[in-house]
Amino acid sequence: MKAPLGDVGWGHGRRALVSGLVAGALLLAACGGGGGDRGEWTRTDTTCDGRIEGTAQVTVWFHAGPSAEYNTLLRQVHDFNKAQREVRVEVVTLPEQRPYNELVLSAAASGDLPDLLDFDGPRLYSHAWSGRIKPIDSCLSDGLRKDLLASIRQQGTYAGRLYGIGTFDSGLGLYVRPSVLKKTGIRVPQGVEDAWTAREFTDILRTLR
Repeated sequence: MKAPLGDVGWGHGRRALVSGLVAGALLLAACGGGGGDRGEWTRTDTTCDGRIEGTAQVTVWFHAGPSAEYNTLLRQVHDFNKAQREVRVEVVTLPEQRPYNELVLSAAASGDLPDLLDFDGPRLYSHAWSGRIKPIDSCLSDGLRKDLLASIRQQGTYAGRLYGIGTFDSGLGLYVRPSVLKKTGIRVPQGVEDAWTAREFTDILRTLR
């Protein structure tokens, strides 16, 4: 495993990775930074002071198989490594035969988490609560933080601290024939201004069930 994030100062390099590298939640693994026992979990803040001695080696775990998402990640890492020499990023794709979360929990127990970890956003809270990951508040400038979607900031926040950043937000859509709504006497919204309320939508689902 490469140097833990608590031992390197990244500045602009880390912000680039945090803001645009891994889909889902991009998290900083708290695997014993600051020279302590690598097996000890810590809640101390990540060091993002912009100072780098030599070349920082950073390992990223990714758990998607061959896909457009995975190819995008590889292209981002390639472009990042090519653009500067201070930080070198290595992507490690975990085998799909074993559940990814089991690998994460096993690595956390043995102190072998990578520097950067990707997984589905809802798992962030469990990892943050247990102390397996570090907050990344000091790694983001105010401008970058304001540029994030409010939903991305909210999902990455636990107990008032920012622990991860999703590179995209997912949305859900529901399609229904207007003729069906009219037949059952349900009004058809004309735009955002007269959209259904949550209670109205629930009643509509009961009616159409």
